[in-house]
Amino acid sequence: MRNFIFTYLLILGFTFSACSQTATKSLNIQTINGKKFYLHKVEKGQSLYAISKLYEIDLNAIVIENPDAIDGIKPGQELKVPFEKPKTDEFSPADYEKYQIHKVAKGETLYSISKKYNVTEESIAALNPLAKNGLKEGQQLKIVERKKQVVSNNVSNSLPGEAFEMYKVEKGETVYAITKKFGISADDFYLWNPEAKSGVKVEQMVRVGAKKPIKDSTIKQNVVALVDTIVATKKPVYNIGIMMPFQFNETDFINVDQLVKDKQDFPSTQTIALELYQGIKYAIDSLQTADCKFNIQLFDTQDRDSAQVFKVVKENGFRELDLCIGPVYNSSFKVVAENAKELGIPIVTPLTQQNKVLFDNVFASKTTPSNFTLIETLAEFVVDSFRTHNVVMINSGKPKEQALMKAFKLHYNDYLSIVYDNSKDTVQEVKGLAGAKSAYNPNKKNYYVIISEDEVYLTDFLTQLNTFIDKKKELNVIGLRKWISLEHLDSEYLNKFNFLYPSSYFIDYSSEFVKKAKKAYYATYFTDPEDYYYQGIDIALYYLEALKKYGPDFYKNLDQYKKKGAVMDFNFFRPSQTTGFDNRSLKMVRYSDYKYSKAN
Repeated sequence: MRNFIFTYLLILGFTFSACSQTATKSLNIQTINGKKFYLHKVEKGQSLYAISKLYEIDLNAIVIENPDAIDGIKPGQELKVPFEKPKTDEFSPADYEKYQIHKVAKGETLYSISKKYNVTEESIAALNPLAKNGLKEGQQLKIVERKKQVVSNNVSNSLPGEAFEMYKVEKGETVYAITKKFGISADDFYLWNPEAKSGVKVEQMVRVGAKKPIKDSTIKQNVVALVDTIVATKKPVYNIGIMMPFQFNETDFINVDQLVKDKQDFPSTQTIALELYQGIKYAIDSLQTADCKFNIQLFDTQDRDSAQVFKVVKENGFRELDLCIGPVYNSSFKVVAENAKELGIPIVTPLTQQNKVLFDNVFASKTTPSNFTLIETLAEFVVDSFRTHNVVMINSGKPKEQALMKAFKLHYNDYLSIVYDNSKDTVQEVKGLAGAKSAYNPNKKNYYVIISEDEVYLTDFLTQLNTFIDKKKELNVIGLRKWISLEHLDSEYLNKFNFLYPSSYFIDYSSEFVKKAKKAYYATYFTDPEDYYYQGIDIALYYLEALKKYGPDFYKNLDQYKKKGAVMDFNFFRPSQTTGFDNRSLKMVRYSDYKYSKAN
């Protein structure tokens, strides 16, 4: 894992809590499944990082025992903290720098690992003598020396001198700030600088990668490849599995086209499934060629029936898939993703937001950003667009919303400092109407950020804000997408405040692509499609085009395959080489003049 969890929580904006300084270890010690644990009850304001420091144990070890903690912890939550410290890695920092290291997943063998990295079993065994006695889940293996992984793009000369560009740490800089400055992942930074795991110091020299290309007309650029390269052979036919809660008895006899055409009154889960399916099918029909075909296989995954889901993944048709789209919900996806991992099948969830579905699974990816990703991207947009104006964050006071508000403010200031070299906190944080009134600046444009989904609070606050602002200048309000579906929230207020919100997608009904897709749907089903239809089109176009272009190993480099779709964009981020990919691309949408439009 090598600091994956620690890095990820930094990205989410979690920080060391002051209250942890007075915390004490739990006296509740129990043995569970033969392993001894402290049962720690999370205190108010306590972070995972603080807990790891309290027990003097690696943060990764806590998350491995408590997978749900990757999406955050809550006061009163009970965590299992290993009583004994896990054995440290058998490799030295020099080994991590010299070799590419692989963590053995459940069911992996020397043969499967050798095929993954395109090396021989003998070469792995030579570097790892203990591997001859068999492999264990979680065991780490040296694979190949990194100096052998230089990938050239029509380059005749190699980089002169050192393979790494060096950088001197400046006063006040953190690892997070350095990785953002040079556009590298924190996981790679720690890989290149293992001594930085305990922090960096002023004037310390660190490796930041071969970022700058050589200025020579005969040399295009060398890239030090620290991720797997795409080597699999392309195929003339790909098997695409679509796993949705269709809720029919036998998948072999499903006639989805007819069911939709007959306008049957499906429950909401089936409606989502059918709309996504129709979008995926539309994309597949547009991509089929004589030399590349896609064979669709439908699987009915009923979200509340785990036994049924287990049965589906044991079918021969599942084992033969080249790509699996779905399931759409967490519980089913977790089961299917584990089986896909064992079989080496790339799998994507189109709706799940929680990042924990990506944990320790390189084959998994998700197209809908998590709430924290959404908030961080919103913070970057506000900095880029409104940093010279009066930005005010309204604190709702709701306990459930504090973590997101804190993440917004932390990321706002980090991004402002790194990108614009401005360390001054320019976000005012106030509570209630009195705070909103005092923070209003008549000499600037005012942008009030309200990270809340509480309908009662929002209705009351915006009503009061409307009364206050009635005779004043323009006021802009930035919130969340859910506002548009709140029944009692007056759309007049949203229009007056030029409501702005982040979203994973935006449908521009005036675009020719959307018009064409809508027309095709209406011609078959005599009704207009829902939003899921368009999302299904973009998701399928992205993944199938990647599969068609790069072959079965396309999933290894999703972060290098960026694309703007008709309603969604794809910009994947991979926190660690042992985890899956999260789409961090969002649309900013504005409601003004009683219509929605994409914000610049």
